[in-house]
Amino acid sequence: MTFTTTDSEVLLLLGEHAGVGLWDCIIADGDPYAAATRWCWSPEFRRLLGFADPRDFPNVLDALLQRFHPDELAMVLEVFDSTIADAAPVAHYDMKFRLRCADDGYRWFRSIGNIKHDAEGRATRACGSLIDIHDGEMAVAALKQQSERDYSRMADAHAAAQQRFYQIAATSVDSIVCTDEDGIVTFWNQRSAEWLGIPAEAIIGRHLDMVMPARFRGRDDFCRRHLSLVGNVREFECIDAAGRTIPVEVSVSTWLEGGRHCFGLISRDLTKRKAQEAMLVEMALHDSLTGLPNRLAFGERMTALLAETRSFSVLMIDLDGFKSVNDNFGHEAGDLVLRQAAARLSQALPEGGFVARLGGDEFALILAAGETAETVRAFGTSLIAILEQPTPLDGGVVARVSATVGVAFAPQAADDPVTLLRLADLALYRGKRQGRGRVCVHE
Repeated sequence: MTFTTTDSEVLLLLGEHAGVGLWDCIIADGDPYAAATRWCWSPEFRRLLGFADPRDFPNVLDALLQRFHPDELAMVLEVFDSTIADAAPVAHYDMKFRLRCADDGYRWFRSIGNIKHDAEGRATRACGSLIDIHDGEMAVAALKQQSERDYSRMADAHAAAQQRFYQIAATSVDSIVCTDEDGIVTFWNQRSAEWLGIPAEAIIGRHLDMVMPARFRGRDDFCRRHLSLVGNVREFECIDAAGRTIPVEVSVSTWLEGGRHCFGLISRDLTKRKAQEAMLVEMALHDSLTGLPNRLAFGERMTALLAETRSFSVLMIDLDGFKSVNDNFGHEAGDLVLRQAAARLSQALPEGGFVARLGGDEFALILAAGETAETVRAFGTSLIAILEQPTPLDGGVVARVSATVGVAFAPQAADDPVTLLRLADLALYRGKRQGRGRVCVHE
């Protein structure tokens, strides 16, 4: 069979100029593989495969079948057979495959074809085109390989970065925890496990609420709340495996994975720091020698009572004869007398009262509301008697002191702590001028 009609000659000429190979097939009895079926390849079809002489690529189906790449032959036959079996008047196919050319090298081609069927649905004729798409396919393959290499490099870099993170997190002295945007724990380092007594396998996959105080659990949207914390260092509390509340300092970071927020929380145990701060506050508000509150603490207590508009009395106490103890027995003996005086005043303090050492041999007391000038005077007199009791010293000797007490009432005398203390002090020194060892009330 050859292309002989004028239309066929024009078609062949166009195909040759366009670089498109053509093929034609007259199908016998609906079977393209029958011996009576006739196949024909155009000169351009042969040229695309590298054959100039028709004898090297005869018009038989086997000449083509033996040149399909083994990986695609089954696919080509399946597509061609299914198109043959299609009962439509004209059935179409479009496929790409590799063919072995005259130089035994494989090239990529695309074939588009039509199968005509008669009224009974039998295939009667097939024809199609062959287009060389090898360069385009190679470019796509090269681009794909480059993309795969780039992805592999990025994956390796990501894996290396992740490994560095795990190594750093594993040896960190801080707790490092990662969660998704719903608060589900995705990473829990060794320090977190040791610190809170909760191993990673017991919390990964569970909500971070597991280590939060009850008042914070499910309080609001986890993602929104933690986004508001990013870039800040805040103090919070968490709960360890034993149910103990631990003060912590937390910094929060965030990043996106698959379009969803993830969070990293770096936490540090503040227990020691809080204890140190409490100790510093204790030192700032207490006298190191006697352990009593100091002048600052006494002022804060008066300020608080005045803010509550509560009435109370202030007693200033100065030890009489204390200088002689220091001069005669030394400062160690003087310190012992001060500690003994502090202990005696604390023991004598009624409920709701407050005692402090203001400095040197000066002490001060606050008595709650309800006391009159007479009852306060009587209480002050009892304090003098207590303080006059001898203090045993080394060597079988004793130290003796007395005391003078000055009293001022709040808010009658004054409604600010500085003035109130000054008025009590003035009453005290008036008592000293009157002969010491007595109680003097500010009038």
